[in-house]
Amino acid sequence: MIKLTGLPPDHKPTAQQQLDEFSRQIARQFHTAPARYDESK
Repeated sequence: MIKLTGLPPDHKPTAQQQLDEFSRQIARQFHTAPARYDESK
């Protein structure tokens, strides 16, 4: 089972913040280094 949670609703997260958080959570679940995404390209 993979457990993911969203960012808290106290601010509007940017697309980059959402990608970074997703990558961090996936890396934690699979015990690997987080992927890096550059949304600006």
